Amino acid sequence: MLTKIMSFLETIGRESQEPIPDLPSGKKVIIPDWEFEEFDVIELNEEFESDISFEDFYDDVFSEQEIITFGQTTYIEYLDSKKNLSSRRVSIKKVETNDKGIKHLKCYCHERKAFRSFRADRVQSICDIGTGEIIEDKERIQKSLEHIEFFCSQFSVSDTFRKEYPAINILCFLAKCDGNVHASEIAVLKKYLNQVDEDLSEDENNLIESLAKYYYPDKHLYIKSLKKLEKHTAKLNTIAIMAKELIEADGVTHDKEKEFLSLF
Repeated sequence: MLTKIMSFLETIGRESQEPIPDLPSGKKVIIPDWEFEEFDVIELNEEFESDISFEDFYDDVFSEQEIITFGQTTYIEYLDSKKNLSSRRVSIKKVETNDKGIKHLKCYCHERKAFRSFRADRVQSICDIGTGEIIEDKERIQKSLEHIEFFCSQFSVSDTFRKEYPAINILCFLAKCDGNVHASEIAVLKKYLNQVDEDLSEDENNLIESLAKYYYPDKHLYIKSLKKLEKHTAKLNTIAIMAKELIEADGVTHDKEKEFLSLF
């Protein structure tokens, strides 16, 4: 039965719409044909994007820790060194400062479906996806990025979040892949984490709500997380039960989800 559950979870992930926030009102995606600068920071030696497989991009260019880090998803407008403007939805995973004191945003780009790195001082605007507000004031942009940096850092200090990252990725993906997250779905995620850690703090419970609001794991990360757990039968069984509760929580059940529910 567990093999079937694993197969269905993979199929649901591959066939469902990838979670991604709506574009801010009046905004659009602008991506240049070729992006030099974003590659400079991660040292790809000016290889063409078409020559780099998606798997290699994920697994070799960025470390495992950077891939699994919970991030905050937003929309940015960015001006590169050649004055080319781009705009896109990204999940900021980490903010790094180089030896010259320049901050770089290490992100997953939902438009390119690949990792990118951006200089923080070249961000022209950023969106609060919770409110839809577009922030263009430079000082407020930097404060927003500092807030995101702090948000991302909180997960590294929690043993529970570090240990449970595959389960959290799976459950967040399933909660978001059919649109908006409902309070009942957030409750399922809280239920799972409070089961695995009965001493979960109030701050950690608040982080769960922030994840549900601002975190959008992509399909590749979802499948990668499933594979991390494929040999952990008890854990996968618990997640399957939580996945069932998530599917039932919003009251809308698609055909593939009905097949999944029939296994229980």
